[in-house]
Amino acid sequence: MNKEFELLVKMNTTTLQDQTIWRKKYAEFKDIYKNKEVELNSLITKKNEIKLKVNKFNIFIETLKKGELITDFDEAIFNFNLEKAIVHKDKSITFKFYSGFETTIKAEE
Repeated sequence: MNKEFELLVKMNTTTLQDQTIWRKKYAEFKDIYKNKEVELNSLITKKNEIKLKVNKFNIFIETLKKGELITDFDEAIFNFNLEKAIVHKDKSITFKFYSGFETTIKAEE
């Protein structure tokens, strides 16, 4: 696409062009560029999220390698392993973990 755009600009500077057609083609390239830029930014965001998860996972692995037994609730470890929590209309909560484990806690009245 970049070469096509360069050719479009070069043709406009060296050859008499119908400016209405040229502007339309230029606008098409501009839209394509904007869409690709949005897509790139989305991919960069996803990449950074994955890097953050990898870093957290490596910290978790290092903690496990130390051989320390976890006997108390650890919020950091819980949050690290939790993929999502779904709150239902009946006020119960389903916890889904990255490991595939899933549990639902019923609300107490």
